[in-house]
Amino acid sequence: MMGIKKRIAIIGSGASGIAAARSISHIYGDQVDLTLFEKNDYIGGKSRTTMIDGRNYELGSGLIISSPLKKTVFHKALDEANVTLENARKDKRGIVYYSGGKVYKSPDEYNVKALFSTKRLFRYVRDVPIFVFRQLQFDLMIKLNRHPHSRYFAMPLDKNYGLWFVNRFAFGMQGFGYADTSDSKLCPATYYYHQYFDFRMLFKLSVIVKEGTQTIWERLAAEFKEDISLGTTVTSLEKQGSQVLVNTDKGSEKFDYVINTLALPTAFALSTLSQSEEEITKHVKCNPYVTVMAELANMNNIGSFNMDTITASNRLGEAMFVYKRYADSAICTINVVLKDENTDDETIIDHTAASLEEGFGATMVDKKSAQVVRWKDYFSYLEGEQISDGWFEEFENEIQAKHGILYIGSGLHFESLEQSYNYSYKRVKDFLAKQL
Repeated sequence: MMGIKKRIAIIGSGASGIAAARSISHIYGDQVDLTLFEKNDYIGGKSRTTMIDGRNYELGSGLIISSPLKKTVFHKALDEANVTLENARKDKRGIVYYSGGKVYKSPDEYNVKALFSTKRLFRYVRDVPIFVFRQLQFDLMIKLNRHPHSRYFAMPLDKNYGLWFVNRFAFGMQGFGYADTSDSKLCPATYYYHQYFDFRMLFKLSVIVKEGTQTIWERLAAEFKEDISLGTTVTSLEKQGSQVLVNTDKGSEKFDYVINTLALPTAFALSTLSQSEEEITKHVKCNPYVTVMAELANMNNIGSFNMDTITASNRLGEAMFVYKRYADSAICTINVVLKDENTDDETIIDHTAASLEEGFGATMVDKKSAQVVRWKDYFSYLEGEQISDGWFEEFENEIQAKHGILYIGSGLHFESLEQSYNYSYKRVKDFLAKQL
């Protein structure tokens, strides 16, 4: 490594940003000059925790899959953060599924045809091993910095598995904003695995962080806190010779390399792209997504899904999932994917309250105290056609790591805290090993 310090900028302080900073810090230490830009006044990105009456509530990502066999760099980071992990169902409350005014204890019970089908056992024996194998295969591809383009990974889930299996595992994806489509099945491409149907969920290995997931990143960031610029919005990136000019709402600085952790559409918008590059990037989309926090009456289970909303083609704008963290608290978080990102908060709350009443039989106690948190770029996705046509290979060859900018945000890995962290940590390590 040369004697002159290289300057590296990281955009975003979520799981990917903190992983990138730790990867650089652990390997290069004070041999590099690191700056992390965060537009918000807090660290954590999509991991946002709020405290009410001494209790932590998650406004963003809040579920973690434990690792009983082998610890990844993410699980080792959890140990270093010294947070308390609790069983997500420690108080024995379950997850239920609403449809047509009825309550079901499982997707199987909801899917009556599958429940009574003579083929059900065969499908289970067939589908579960295939699903586990494909997910492990996919995970390996990510670790090798490769992306899927086969027809298998590009196909909707219902083309690969029995419908009962899709109802059990896939609803979390369409319910949380992927693959905006008019298809009534709303089954996203297999590529988009998510923590809500990670195969380890079969063994109920999900945990929550007692102190709140935002605490993880706050504690891990302590080792380089002097390098973090909170409340600083990056407005554009410009290539200037061998360096990248980072323009922010507070000024401009030149860096040798930039690690962009934002969701792909937002990340691409910061740079001036060529026409050929825009032809590639235009295919990546995001659904406007919000979390509504409010006190609800007649809602007791830890998790409740509205299957009618999730599996209907016109689901956008309806309450799909309700999470109640504490049994003795009426405060819940409701997930909604908007039809129009410009919808004002009052309209969102009114519409959410109405859909809660209709779909869950729950009542919003006080609309005035309800809180809306917007995640404009929470999920990035591609249509299956782009995946099978080799979008990822084209992106890697034509855009990725060009002009001194490495992209590691949502859309390039599993949508979970673990995979975001592991992917980013390794990708930054491999990238800088070639540059420094």
